[in-house]
Amino acid sequence: MKRDLQSLSTERGKAIAGESKFNRLLSPHAINQVKLKNRMVKLAASMGVAKEDGQVSELNLCFYETVARGGMGLVIIEHGIVDFPLGAP
Repeated sequence: MKRDLQSLSTERGKAIAGESKFNRLLSPHAINQVKLKNRMVKLAASMGVAKEDGQVSELNLCFYETVARGGMGLVIIEHGIVDFPLGAP
């Protein structure tokens, strides 16, 4: 697909003027009573770095703190073991 120079120039001009394809993604949003600063979501994914007995490790805390400080609007954490060893995989 060919693009002419004028349309490319127009797109660049909009980006420079502050218009972005990501305006909606970066805009605030609410889910019922929960207000999010943007629409970015870090989904749950098991890192496998919990302590042997299933407790949260320092690495878990450091990771989620880093993700939260990075600007995600919503962070969904990985699974937790409620009753060790019965709840362990």
